[in-house]
Amino acid sequence: MRKKITIALAAAVLAELILTGCTSGNTPSDTGTAASSSDTSAVTEAPVSETTTETSPETTVSQTETTTETTPTETEPETSEEATVSQTETTAAEPFDPTVDERYKKAYSAKLAKMADENKDKDELSQMWFSVYDIGGNGTPELMISTGEFHAAAVEIYSLDKNGNVVFTGVAGSTGELYYFPETRQINSMYGGMGGLYNELYEIKDGKLESICSLTAYNEYDGINGKYTEIEASMNGSPCTKEEYYAAFDEWFGKQYITLGRSYPLYPEVIEAVFEPSDPQTAYDRICTCLAESSDDHVVYSKCLTDLNGDGVDELITTYDYVFDGEDIETGYSLMIYTYRDGLVCMGQMPQYYETPASYYDMMDMDISYEGGEPVYRHAVNREKRKICTFCRSSYDEIYTAEYTDDLVLPGSKYSSYKMNDGTYEHYSDTTEVDEFEYDTLVQGFYADEYEDLEFEVIALG
Repeated sequence: MRKKITIALAAAVLAELILTGCTSGNTPSDTGTAASSSDTSAVTEAPVSETTTETSPETTVSQTETTTETTPTETEPETSEEATVSQTETTAAEPFDPTVDERYKKAYSAKLAKMADENKDKDELSQMWFSVYDIGGNGTPELMISTGEFHAAAVEIYSLDKNGNVVFTGVAGSTGELYYFPETRQINSMYGGMGGLYNELYEIKDGKLESICSLTAYNEYDGINGKYTEIEASMNGSPCTKEEYYAAFDEWFGKQYITLGRSYPLYPEVIEAVFEPSDPQTAYDRICTCLAESSDDHVVYSKCLTDLNGDGVDELITTYDYVFDGEDIETGYSLMIYTYRDGLVCMGQMPQYYETPASYYDMMDMDISYEGGEPVYRHAVNREKRKICTFCRSSYDEIYTAEYTDDLVLPGSKYSSYKMNDGTYEHYSDTTEVDEFEYDTLVQGFYADEYEDLEFEVIALG
């Protein structure tokens, strides 16, 4: 299993972190649990429809064949054949409407609780997660449900209608995640595998997903010559050159993003922690217990409590690792960061996997050596600059950085150095190759920021 993690890291060689820093002025607040205690008591007791779309844990959604159960009034999102690819024609996002329909709390929690009860005796429940975030821009958050991390598992999106009922909005993403651009309030539905990379850009209009742009590319492996063929790419269904494909991706999909779909495990205790005010300690204890109980015998979760933003409330940072007999417990690779605001709020995860054409296709020709053993991870934070980072060291070195606001974590820069099979090294800043001197200068400047190591402890069951 740990070998699998190492391979996964290698496959993400130059992934996910595209732009540096984050602009708090363009960052939407996580309204998912932002209401005060007094607001909660005023939740409208409007009836919640019992005919709301339900999700089977076995539901899988591919990027070419989407199958989902809908309510009688639901329609599938249509892809415009005449979609243009000029980003200049996209209107900048307007300020968020501060009005929040508080009925979403009762409606979403009821739907999630019903799903949890229906699957309480099934192994699939441990794979089911959800997110609550305003991706539509009207102030009231959407509900996103993920039923797994396998390739074909998309994220099902639900909204609250004017009658307070949960209604189906659409599906997007793969491996149980979608990528949301706060700057434009658009969704990157990405799927990569077997030499293909597919990106569909959506936004929510009138309660449904509307396609804005689609990019596809495929690179076939030539087994006879031992190399990949030239990339075949298309834009909105029309063939395009590799250069046009790369440029279109940078224009439409090269933005700051957050990952949604797998913020909270779908357990009754966690649902309650998200939608019902309690206190930070109770909320954190609930999700930590559920994380430990949902893991298999070889997965060990750890936690760190620290005040990241200086508001006097400790944030909860969780991570996990695979541990087998005779191995020491080491801090895992991926961080999930939670805070408390009258309910449990997921700030985001760090680092985030995000494949670009450069990271997906250019890496195929990289002959990297992986003889350095299992990677060692280290996590640190710079509170003054509100930056958090992950160090990964093995036969390769990777430094992932992110900047956080009060509400979410956005990707920052990535520095990486790889040892090749011929003994040479290649150095990168994000997805751009740099020489050794430039790389050393960048990394030295990074270390000069005075990061403080985070200390983790194993989460005990019970």
